[in-house]
Amino acid sequence: MSEFSRAQLTLALGHHIAQKVIGSDGALDPRELALLHDVYPRARMEAAGFVSEQGHFTPSFEEAARMAMTALPGLLDADEKRALLRDWYMLAMADKTYTRSEDVVLHRAGEVLGLDVEQVDALLVEFQLEVG
Repeated sequence: MSEFSRAQLTLALGHHIAQKVIGSDGALDPRELALLHDVYPRARMEAAGFVSEQGHFTPSFEEAARMAMTALPGLLDADEKRALLRDWYMLAMADKTYTRSEDVVLHRAGEVLGLDVEQVDALLVEFQLEVG
């Protein structure tokens, strides 16, 4: 198994969950894609070894994302977990619609980060109030 840095694991998990969020409602909105590329730029994904020059995900990306699901919860502090969940929430809201399927993905993502349902609910309310 390859060794990945904490930053690589965070990037891989962040992008992996982001894909789940924007795909969860069955409609890929251009605003979601634009924000995805702003939050996880291709150059950063390439530098981490997660995207090839041809624009395809590498096996390292999948390996790092899988590894991150078990390794990151114990490595990230509360602020880092909040930041990831906020990024994913902003992706869900990029099309100005928050669906039940996006809510399910965000709650599952919170579980992956080691957050309980109440913590995720509280953060989502906070993000909603922040965004307006």
